[in-house]
Amino acid sequence: MTLDGELEKLGLVRKQALVKSEQARRSILQYLVESDSFNADLRAGKVDISEWGLTARVTDHGTVFHIESKPE
Repeated sequence: MTLDGELEKLGLVRKQALVKSEQARRSILQYLVESDSFNADLRAGKVDISEWGLTARVTDHGTVFHIESKPE
């Protein structure tokens, strides 16, 4: 599944609105952390979350997400 597909589930379709809103990015992050299918796609290199102001690092204990600070 693509990141856009995951975001559509949340009703968040416009990328521009997400990138500008710190609160929206935090909501996305919370959803992604809980999404097994998204985490599997991320580990497989099937998604790129950098355009959303997010980075991720896969560890032996799971996926660690980080929200990049952006001025609003």
